[in-house]
Amino acid sequence: MGKFEKLYTDQKAENDQLQLEKKKLFFDFQEYKSIAEMELAQKRQRITFLEAELKKKEDTINEYVLEKNALLKAKENESQANQLQIRQLRTLYDTEKVKAEALASENLDLRKKLGLVTAEKDVIQSTMSQTIENLKKQVDVMEFKSDFTPSLSIHMNSLLSLNKPDAGWLLKSPDYEQLNTVKNKKLIMIAVIGMYDVGKSWFCNNFAKKKLLASGYTQTTHSLDFVFPSESEGSSIGIIDTPGSNEAIRVTDEKLIQMLEPYEEQSNKKNLEQLYFSRYTKLKNDAKIIQDLKERFIREITDVLVLICNKLSEKEQEILYKVIKHHKEVAKQRMQEAFESKKEQRDTNLYIIHNYKNIAEIDQVKQQMEKDLMKSFKVETIPMFSQEKPEFKDLNNLIYFDQFGITHLILAQDGSVAGNYFNQTTFAYLKEKLNTMSQRTQVDVGRFFLDFCNRNLPNLLKQDIKLKFNKDQTAIIKDGDSKPIVLENLHYDEFGNFYFSSTDFEPRYSIEEKPLEPGKKDITVEIEVVDSEFKANYLKGPEGMYVLQIEGKKHVNLGVDLNTGAKYQNHNREWGDFQIKIPLSNENLVSVSKEPKQGTKSGIMRYTFTFEKLQAVEI
Repeated sequence: MGKFEKLYTDQKAENDQLQLEKKKLFFDFQEYKSIAEMELAQKRQRITFLEAELKKKEDTINEYVLEKNALLKAKENESQANQLQIRQLRTLYDTEKVKAEALASENLDLRKKLGLVTAEKDVIQSTMSQTIENLKKQVDVMEFKSDFTPSLSIHMNSLLSLNKPDAGWLLKSPDYEQLNTVKNKKLIMIAVIGMYDVGKSWFCNNFAKKKLLASGYTQTTHSLDFVFPSESEGSSIGIIDTPGSNEAIRVTDEKLIQMLEPYEEQSNKKNLEQLYFSRYTKLKNDAKIIQDLKERFIREITDVLVLICNKLSEKEQEILYKVIKHHKEVAKQRMQEAFESKKEQRDTNLYIIHNYKNIAEIDQVKQQMEKDLMKSFKVETIPMFSQEKPEFKDLNNLIYFDQFGITHLILAQDGSVAGNYFNQTTFAYLKEKLNTMSQRTQVDVGRFFLDFCNRNLPNLLKQDIKLKFNKDQTAIIKDGDSKPIVLENLHYDEFGNFYFSSTDFEPRYSIEEKPLEPGKKDITVEIEVVDSEFKANYLKGPEGMYVLQIEGKKHVNLGVDLNTGAKYQNHNREWGDFQIKIPLSNENLVSVSKEPKQGTKSGIMRYTFTFEKLQAVEI
């Protein structure tokens, strides 16, 4: 019994163990089953996704295949069309080739005929050429005779040219016999002035309705040109054209340098930089004196002065005010001359013409007029003609009268809308004014200019100079007894008045003008004379102008002082001999004083001159 119990117990224990293992296996199975089902679900989901992606790829491939098929179809159609066009072009080429061969054959026949005609033409042309040439010469002669205008040009390239007997200032005229006929005529002299390339020659040509002068950049800056249109072209007039003066100074011009070198200081030639500056100063003075001489001559000989400007620049405005100032002086002088000689006063007229030669529209011209006229002058607008002229009904009929009593006129681009509006009436107005002038001048221009130079050049240069004609009267030269002309230092104010200093160094000074009681004024000159030995005097020049003249020498310590051992270096003070002439007034001198009476502790000398206006005395 005990043996069977033990066996039962062992068998039961083994059976329980098997049950436990069975349960474990069941649980493991369930776990593995769950994992397998999950993985299966994921696989199925992945398969579904891949199937969808595969579907998309298939759709894309199908679309691409359809697109390529369509493109291939289009290319095939295009290729068929090109082949058709090529066949058509080949057909056309064959047709044209046949035509070309026919034309070549025809051309060969024509060339044979042309050879025969050319031989005949050469014979005819040889005969005709000489006939045509002879006719042209006859026409040129006839045109020259009918278009000839007496003229004279004085070429004033430099004052130094007067020092050369074989050079001088050349007088040029295309026909001196015709020019001599003008000397016996009484003319109205018109001078046209202005800066370079403002349209002066164009104005002269249009005013005379004839090409009298070359215009633009072809003219020489230094000439003084006179032309005398015939009476059939209007009033008996002489036109003076003065090419502008704002050219660069020709510092390296070989001809000018050769004339300048004999009068240069040897010390300056060692310093090339100083040499160029010295030449620039002297040649600038040369050009300034020639321009001033021309302007003075024009003021003396002319009855009508026409100043032409473009868009008003600061430089043109400076010239304009200078011309107005001088015009007033000439008018006063001619009034005095008429009073003293008891003759009719000679006309003195000034017209300022604003030549907007690059402006074509009327509105643009008026906008520029607003800047140049209305904002630079006090202008009154008045009718151009005393009575309306039907032929000018739709054109500009206004002139512009400024605060100085000067008439301003307008021109615009030739041939433009603005030119048609302004130009015709401006020229008509000027010609009408000339026709009303009674005073006329009879003058030998060349001789008058020579006499004028002999009266004025010595005073301008402060040198003893006399000019004359050469033997054949084709140039103005310096008289053999006169000393050579020397260019010295020149100083001028904003209105172009100038004077000379004969030395390179000049002490600084100032001028103060103070009004006193009516008709009187004080002019005080303060001059720096520190470290200077000097003397001062005043004199009355040949033109009635009082001048303060100061001459002396300024000392500056240089190098080493042997007594003290002091070194003087790194300074920029000027020193040397000086001589200056300061113009004061042409009125009556009442008194002169100076401060201090003795010595110059402050380094400043003050000279005071009291002037009073000349009073007319009744007889």
